Amino acid sequence: MTILKPLYIIISISVLLLFCGVANSKEVCPLPKTPVKSENEAIILATKAVRAYKLTSLDNACLRFQTLSASSKAGYVINVREKHSPECGGDPMVEPRLFAIKVRPNGRMSTDAYNPALEFESLSCKKKPFGSN
Repeated sequence: MTILKPLYIIISISVLLLFCGVANSKEVCPLPKTPVKSENEAIILATKAVRAYKLTSLDNACLRFQTLSASSKAGYVINVREKHSPECGGDPMVEPRLFAIKVRPNGRMSTDAYNPALEFESLSCKKKPFGSN
């Protein structure tokens, strides 16, 4: 009886994590708010957000993060582009814009990935990016 209870707890937690989509992701959704003090920290947080919120299925090696505006007071706007290379495929002269992520100094983030009109909305674990199935 004492062996079954811990086994039951482990199985329950595993099913819960699988059901919530956490078991197969590298980052847990939602990401904790982390204060951002630099452009590099904003890009790192945006990279984690792409995985945690499943904004694209492309591998990080096939993405390029381009800072459009940077201010330690106002925050950062980062374009996420599809990087074309022999490893990723596509024309290397073209880098389509996929979406943008706004990173505020307090760590709050929003994206235009959910909206075809490119309006920014808070990141959501429940929403799917526009155009995804």
